[in-house]
Amino acid sequence: AEACTMCRGRVTARSVEFGTKTKSTARVANGEQHNRRRLGRSAGRRRSWWLGLATATTLQLEEVECLKIDALKAAVLGAEVVSDALDKPKQIEEKGGSADIVTLTDKKTEEVILDYIQKRYPDHLVLGEEGGLKGNGSSPFLWCIDPLDGTTNFAHSFPSFGVSVGLLHNGAFQFQFSI
Repeated sequence: AEACTMCRGRVTARSVEFGTKTKSTARVANGEQHNRRRLGRSAGRRRSWWLGLATATTLQLEEVECLKIDALKAAVLGAEVVSDALDKPKQIEEKGGSADIVTLTDKKTEEVILDYIQKRYPDHLVLGEEGGLKGNGSSPFLWCIDPLDGTTNFAHSFPSFGVSVGLLHNGAFQFQFSI
C-alpha cells in the first residue's frame, strides 16, 4: 500500500466497473476516496514555464484531491456555524465604513475554519477576511477564507449569503468551494 502525499493516509487500490469502462480509484485508510489517475506512477512533478523562466512545481492530482476534501470539510464546518446563528440576534460592528460590517458570526466561522485548516496543514498560510494572514509566510500554499460572504444580507436575515474556502499554490488558483 502507498501513502497519500498530502493527508499521509494509507492508500489501497481498487477498480470499479461501469459497464464497459473501468474507473481506477484509491481509498485512504481514513475512508476518503482519491482519484487514482497518477497514484503509483513515477510521473513526478511538472514545471510550468512563462516568459522562459521556471515557476513553481504544480501539484499532482492526488494532492489536489486531498486538499479539496479538506477545503470542503472546512466550508461545511463554517456553514454549520452560520446555520446555527441564522435565527439568533446578530451582533453587528462596523469595519471601515457604514456599508462595511462584520458580525460575531463572521469571526466565529473564520475561527472554526482556520482551526480545522491549521490542524490539518500547520505549515500552510491562511488569509482570513477578518483575521488577516496566519501561519507560515514562506509556504507555497495560501488558503483564502471568506467566512460569511454576504454579511449585510445575513445581518438583515436576507437568505443570500455563503461560506467560501479557496486555495492557491505558488500564486496559482487551485479551487474554491462556496456553500
